[in-house]
Amino acid sequence: MSAQKETLTLPKRLAPKGYSQITVGANLTGTITAATKANPAVITSAAHGLSTGQKVKITAVVGMVELNGITFTITRIDANSFSLDGINSTAYTTYVSDGTWTLEAMAVTVPDGATYALVQCETQNFRWRDDGTDPTASVGMLLVAAAAYQMLSVADLAALKFIPVAATCKLNVAFYGEAAPE
Repeated sequence: MSAQKETLTLPKRLAPKGYSQITVGANLTGTITAATKANPAVITSAAHGLSTGQKVKITAVVGMVELNGITFTITRIDANSFSLDGINSTAYTTYVSDGTWTLEAMAVTVPDGATYALVQCETQNFRWRDDGTDPTASVGMLLVAAAAYQMLSVADLAALKFIPVAATCKLNVAFYGEAAPE
């Protein structure tokens, strides 16, 4: 069975609608060494490499078990700590030890009127899905780093989710929609 290329027919004129960029630091997972009883909860993880707005899933925490199995949006405080947005942990059980965070798939904000996304990976491969299921480092459509830009036209651009295959990478997404008639 041979692979087939599909030709995408675009409207005669496209207009730019916006741009987004996903940047991932050096880690896709990290070790938790502390968690505060505070508002918001603060996690300590040496050289985590995370950025504000990313989502992490926390598992295997001993003591502050209320964090386990939940995905949180984070705010980067510094190189070694981040807070869990909207989480008041003052009444949680005291952290004892252990814990791991794992970077979750990321969505992009789609501008109004966008019907196409032009995507390009700068340094590492990414995977994507548009069916409501999160891609993983091994499951999903592959976007190859440094390859030509790839045009995506899916039923719902807002359903697109991306995850890097390896750490330290950048994904550029330019959005386009049909241009207004002249």
